[in-house]
Amino acid sequence: LTAIVQRNLEYAEQHNLSNHEIVQMLSNIYGVEIDSKYYNSTVDNLNKQIARYGLTYDWPNLICGNTLDYVAPVEFDYCAQNPPYIRVHDMDLETRKNIEDNFKFGVGNTDLYVIFFEKCIKMMNRNGKMCFITPNSYFHNTSQKAFRQWLADMNVIKGIVDYGRVSIFDKIATYTAITIIDFNKDSNNTQYTLMKGKTEKEYNPDAGKVEDI
Repeated sequence: LTAIVQRNLEYAEQHNLSNHEIVQMLSNIYGVEIDSKYYNSTVDNLNKQIARYGLTYDWPNLICGNTLDYVAPVEFDYCAQNPPYIRVHDMDLETRKNIEDNFKFGVGNTDLYVIFFEKCIKMMNRNGKMCFITPNSYFHNTSQKAFRQWLADMNVIKGIVDYGRVSIFDKIATYTAITIIDFNKDSNNTQYTLMKGKTEKEYNPDAGKVEDI
């Protein structure tokens, strides 16, 4: 969120926007965080950030709560997510029941990050763009076959950066990927980039081969 706010502030500075106009821009920023410690530290950091520009703002659209229960007041243009990676069957019975009853992909041996995909996709407008960093297990897990098909049928995946077996989070043994979703995608192709340490490979669906970039 600090990067998003900073981009807004720099735009406002470049275009000599008034404080009222800047506050209107900031009101278009939404966020949900379930952990009160992280929520409070985020608000504190954002307040320090805008104070350098002589601004105050109470961040009414930043919510301390559960994203799965969040009712979006608008359809979003952009969404960035690093959702939790937790097997649903490892969660408490009440949460599992809520997920099974309210989400298409909430049954079986699924992972919470898949539910976040579903939740957030439903909150986007038809020209929206999303960026998720999640485990890459949804590429191949049998339990997520229906989810893969759902994404394929919508034809919304614009790009994937697959980190393969490169660990990008300290002390977390998770193989990750960045998935870029664009609801206004204008082709049937998906750009796939495989990261192997410092080496990048791009799969070109048209050429049908792996190319160095």
